[in-house]
Amino acid sequence: MNLKEALEELLGAQASEIDESALVEDREKLVAAAVEAWRRRHVNTLAGAQVIAALADSGLSYRQIADLTGIPSATAHRWARPPADG
Repeated sequence: MNLKEALEELLGAQASEIDESALVEDREKLVAAAVEAWRRRHVNTLAGAQVIAALADSGLSYRQIADLTGIPSATAHRWARPPADG
Protein backbone atom coordinates (compact mmCIF):
# COMPACT_ATOMS: atom_id res chain seq x y z
CA MET A 1 0.00 0.00 0.00
CA ASN A 2 1.41 3.39 -0.92
CA LEU A 3 0.69 6.73 0.76
CA LYS A 4 -2.07 7.72 -1.70
CA GLU A 5 -3.86 4.38 -1.14
CA ALA A 6 -3.47 4.73 2.63
CA LEU A 7 -5.01 8.20 2.55
CA GLU A 8 -7.89 6.97 0.39
CA GLU A 9 -8.55 4.20 2.92
CA LEU A 10 -8.42 6.55 5.89
CA LEU A 11 -9.95 9.72 4.47
CA GLY A 12 -12.27 8.39 1.77
CA ALA A 13 -13.60 11.12 -0.52
CA GLN A 14 -11.30 13.74 0.99
CA ALA A 15 -8.32 11.88 -0.43
CA SER A 16 -9.47 12.45 -4.01
CA GLU A 17 -8.99 16.20 -3.43
CA ILE A 18 -5.29 15.74 -2.59
CA ASP A 19 -2.73 16.78 -5.17
CA GLU A 20 -0.22 13.92 -5.18
CA SER A 21 2.70 16.22 -6.04
CA ALA A 22 2.01 18.31 -2.90
CA LEU A 23 1.07 15.36 -0.71
CA VAL A 24 3.89 15.54 1.82
CA GLU A 25 3.43 19.29 2.15
CA ASP A 26 -0.26 18.89 3.01
CA ARG A 27 0.30 18.22 6.70
CA GLU A 28 -3.33 18.85 7.60
CA LYS A 29 -4.45 15.84 5.55
CA LEU A 30 -1.59 13.70 6.86
CA VAL A 31 -2.47 14.61 10.45
CA ALA A 32 -6.16 13.87 9.80
CA ALA A 33 -5.22 10.47 8.38
CA ALA A 34 -3.01 9.68 11.37
CA VAL A 35 -5.77 10.67 13.79
CA GLU A 36 -8.25 8.47 11.93
CA ALA A 37 -5.83 5.53 11.96
CA TRP A 38 -5.39 5.89 15.73
CA ARG A 39 -9.15 6.17 16.26
CA ARG A 40 -9.77 3.03 14.20
CA ARG A 41 -7.10 1.14 16.11
CA HIS A 42 -8.75 2.03 19.40
CA VAL A 43 -12.27 1.21 18.19
CA ASN A 44 -11.17 -2.05 16.57
CA THR A 45 -9.36 -3.11 19.73
CA LEU A 46 -12.44 -2.41 21.86
CA ALA A 47 -14.73 -4.22 19.43
CA GLY A 48 -12.30 -7.12 19.07
CA ALA A 49 -12.06 -7.42 22.85
CA GLN A 50 -15.82 -7.78 23.14
CA VAL A 51 -15.89 -10.48 20.46
CA ILE A 52 -12.94 -12.38 21.96
CA ALA A 53 -14.51 -12.18 25.43
CA ALA A 54 -17.76 -13.58 24.01
CA LEU A 55 -15.87 -16.47 22.39
CA ALA A 56 -14.11 -17.20 25.70
CA ASP A 57 -17.39 -16.94 27.59
CA SER A 58 -18.93 -19.41 25.14
CA GLY A 59 -16.46 -22.02 26.34
CA LEU A 60 -13.60 -21.75 23.88
CA SER A 61 -10.09 -21.79 25.28
CA TYR A 62 -7.67 -19.07 24.25
CA ARG A 63 -5.72 -21.68 22.31
CA GLN A 64 -8.91 -22.62 20.40
CA ILE A 65 -9.61 -18.95 19.75
CA ALA A 66 -6.06 -18.59 18.43
CA ASP A 67 -6.47 -21.60 16.15
CA LEU A 68 -9.78 -20.32 14.80
CA THR A 69 -8.90 -16.65 14.40
CA GLY A 70 -5.15 -16.44 13.98
CA ILE A 71 -4.98 -14.06 16.95
CA PRO A 72 -2.22 -15.24 19.32
CA SER A 73 -3.65 -16.78 22.48
CA ALA A 74 -1.79 -14.31 24.73
CA THR A 75 -3.29 -11.40 22.78
CA ALA A 76 -6.76 -12.94 22.92
CA HIS A 77 -6.43 -13.38 26.68
CA ARG A 78 -5.21 -9.80 27.13
CA TRP A 79 -8.02 -8.38 24.97
CA ALA A 80 -10.71 -10.45 26.65
CA ARG A 81 -9.61 -9.51 30.15
CA PRO A 82 -8.42 -5.89 30.00
CA PRO A 83 -7.15 -4.33 33.24
CA ALA A 84 -9.79 -2.54 35.30
CA ASP A 85 -9.74 1.23 35.05
CA GLY A 86 -7.98 2.66 38.09
